[in-house]
Amino acid sequence: MAKIIIGKNLQQKLRELTKNRTAVIITDDNMEKIYLEKFFPLSDASLVYSIPPGEQSKNRKMKEKIEDFMLEHKVPKNSVIIALGGGVVTDLAGFVASTYKRGISYINVPTTLLGMVDASIGGKTGIDTEHGKNLIGAIWQPEAILMDMDFLATLPEDEISNGMAEAIKTAVIGDRKFFDFLERADVKNKDDLTKIIKKCSELKSKIVKKDLRDKGIRNLLNFGHTIGHAIEKCSNYKLKHGYCVSIGMAVESQLARNMELLNETEFERIINLLKKYNLPTKLPKMDIKCLLDSIKNDKKMENNEIKMILIKKIGKPRSVKLSLQLIKKVLE
Repeated sequence: MAKIIIGKNLQQKLRELTKNRTAVIITDDNMEKIYLEKFFPLSDASLVYSIPPGEQSKNRKMKEKIEDFMLEHKVPKNSVIIALGGGVVTDLAGFVASTYKRGISYINVPTTLLGMVDASIGGKTGIDTEHGKNLIGAIWQPEAILMDMDFLATLPEDEISNGMAEAIKTAVIGDRKFFDFLERADVKNKDDLTKIIKKCSELKSKIVKKDLRDKGIRNLLNFGHTIGHAIEKCSNYKLKHGYCVSIGMAVESQLARNMELLNETEFERIINLLKKYNLPTKLPKMDIKCLLDSIKNDKKMENNEIKMILIKKIGKPRSVKLSLQLIKKVLE
């Protein structure tokens, strides 16, 4: 598992980690303009590849372009990729690292709350296709994850909400006391925000260590994502990932309530916490067939049933197999 470092002014730490190695910084155009010169004046040995921001860049063609760039510059096997950005950048850069010359090191430097509480942790990398999100990728652990709190100072409120969806997911599946804390926390308070990031890092790392290859308990992290990824794909990635996961958690909690797994009080607490952080809880008008077709391509689909994480109580998840017909009813 990667070493996770949370703090401020981590430029010197990054220099130490990349010393005597060629560093390939993969970032997006927004991050390059705002942060690159300030945070990463690493050395003459550094190369930079910047991609257009947004989920549309997380595809086969972009991966190929980055690989060709690295090959043209004769980047050696002992080099290190630095993924500077949000979840799109860390997913894509990590996938490049997993396959370039059959695998090289990479360091995640998440610049968003979503990246810090979830996307940069655990080594899941991948790209999207026309058939769905993250259907092609690899599990490739980063060498280190540097979470510099200075990045969050410039994040707009909707990006804080976007990240809080994954923080809420982590609490719902794994820690009732953390859920209680989120009910009273204030993300405008730096201490509260730091506590949220640290707790999410601890909880997710604990789960991943038990199941590095995603064969068992790690499936718990998929709560909200079966429906959420389908919404994301069917919106043509116009809706933010965290927003889609929030709706996914609401729909999947409704499904658990319908099946009498989850009681009304617990259901309302989950919905109210999502609303507290300005997250959506209602499925927007959307083609149900598109959603179901996307779910059919989900990695957890087996024998016309899908393995889904439902909640019995806050902090008590359960893996169940459901038919598409049952999911169709709750979507409608």
